[in-house]
Amino acid sequence: MVRIRYTGILDNSPPVPVIKLKDRGYSYTVNEEFLFDASDSNDPDGDELEFRWDFGDGTSSKLKAPTHSYQKPGKYLVKLIVTDVAGLTQQTSMTVSIGNPPTVSIISPTEDDEFFVGQIFQLRGEAFDYDGKRLDSTSLTWEVRKHHADHFHPFLDPTHGNDLDLFPAPEPEDFFASTNSYLRIILKATDKNGLTTEIDRIIQPSKINVGIESNLPGVEVTVDAYPVRTSEQIVSWKNHKLHVLANDKSPFIFRSWWDGNTQRERKITITEDGQSVLALFCAQENWSCSSDDECCGGLCTRNRCNKFKQNSHLDAKLHDKADVEDEVKGSDPAGFRNTTIDTATSQKSFEITNTFAIIVIISVTGLIVASLALWMARRRWKMKKLAKCSNDVIKNNLGRNKLKLHSGDEEKGISNVPKADNFSDATDTNCSRPEYSEDFVEGSFVLNAMLKLGMKPASATLQNKYSSALLHMNKPQVGSKVETHKMTGMKSPKCKTEVFDETNLDPKDIELVMSQTGCSHEKAARALKENASDLVSSIMSLLTDDPAEVANDQTVNEIGIDPKDIELVMSQTGCNREKATRALNENVSDLVSSIMSLFQ
Repeated sequence: MVRIRYTGILDNSPPVPVIKLKDRGYSYTVNEEFLFDASDSNDPDGDELEFRWDFGDGTSSKLKAPTHSYQKPGKYLVKLIVTDVAGLTQQTSMTVSIGNPPTVSIISPTEDDEFFVGQIFQLRGEAFDYDGKRLDSTSLTWEVRKHHADHFHPFLDPTHGNDLDLFPAPEPEDFFASTNSYLRIILKATDKNGLTTEIDRIIQPSKINVGIESNLPGVEVTVDAYPVRTSEQIVSWKNHKLHVLANDKSPFIFRSWWDGNTQRERKITITEDGQSVLALFCAQENWSCSSDDECCGGLCTRNRCNKFKQNSHLDAKLHDKADVEDEVKGSDPAGFRNTTIDTATSQKSFEITNTFAIIVIISVTGLIVASLALWMARRRWKMKKLAKCSNDVIKNNLGRNKLKLHSGDEEKGISNVPKADNFSDATDTNCSRPEYSEDFVEGSFVLNAMLKLGMKPASATLQNKYSSALLHMNKPQVGSKVETHKMTGMKSPKCKTEVFDETNLDPKDIELVMSQTGCSHEKAARALKENASDLVSSIMSLLTDDPAEVANDQTVNEIGIDPKDIELVMSQTGCNREKATRALNENVSDLVSSIMSLFQ
């Protein structure tokens, strides 16, 4: 409130009164003198001031700083009035307490009490005056405030009395009030002298954790007007009626709550810590699923929700089982049974279809695996037959010098040799050969077998130990008009020894050098070639070689091995006698295995 006063004086301002007392809470004892000081009062114009005190007990003073004492306890209103030279006045006041105020305490509720929604507290307290006399209930005043964040709401207006029953404890004001609200209980006692004492007590709510859940995570549920995304923990008060609203989220549609209640919006009383509120949703048609319960139509086929028509009885059964049982018993039990049978039949037909599809897939897979296994077994049998036939042909034809070609024919390349397919087919019937001219077929058949074994062409000349016929190895071809037969030479990629040209060398000289030096056939031939067939020089050149190198070329034990087999392996691989002998020893005189081991 602002007071406007007209004084008629334009250049004068009113004075400013100030009361100054000792800082003792403005509480003094009876007959105690204390100083009332107005020295801090001032006038904006610098005028002299006049002072007038009213001590509230019927006495006054015009001094600037008088002393005063009170004869009775109580509360007194002290006033100070100041006046400047122009007659402008201004006043101020304050209350002082004389005597000792009463003592007061709150008995109920206690300091450790917590309230739950709807709880009724009894307000009980006691107070005593300075002389120790208990104050009656009319001297007590109760007030209760519901504090929320930075403000409060009156819950109980100031009420005189004692042993009062408080109103049922309140609900939280909103969603967030559950964490920052409490009750403040205030008790004020006043003695006969008007002296008062005020105390208060804070009572916190009984807080509990509540889980907001759904069978499909990430769905929104509104809780006390605040949206909550499942799954989430919130804080509420015990016995609070939680206001919840289930919201649809495409493609999910609300079906019911965990307790069967189908009302989308409802209130749920929270009574225990850790309690959960579960909303059940279902998926629309053609949405992914893992069970029938997830689909609104009640049918999940191949992980997709299908439209599945149900009558009103079945729909009711999903939401309220007890109501459905009563309805079935009283209205149409036969219809309900028929619908149940139709549902079971439909589900059975889907199961049979899925089972049949699985059986077909397994059968087709089994046939493919069996066919592949049969083809691989036949392939292995053919390869074994080929190896056996190749070994027999090489040994029988090359070993006995049966390779004969038409002397009157023109030279033919390897392209004229029977194809591998013909050879493979021929092995199916006791290694019989295709219908060709005997001489030509024997040579081409052997060459084809050699190619099958992986042998490669090589240019060289070697001495055929079986018939002393000179086999000249040039470009791969079969047939010749010259006296010496021409054929395709074969060389093992594993052998480092090259086939040496022994033209114009006496085989007996080569054998003599080998017997005197213990070296290989190739080294003996090379020495004779380098020394112009001089036996002494050739032998001496080999004996003066590195002993370790000569020792490496010494022949291995040839006991039990056909010399013709050794020569055959040497001629086909280009290896020296030692390596050919070692290969036959390691492969138990098996020609094919020995030759193949040198090619690996």
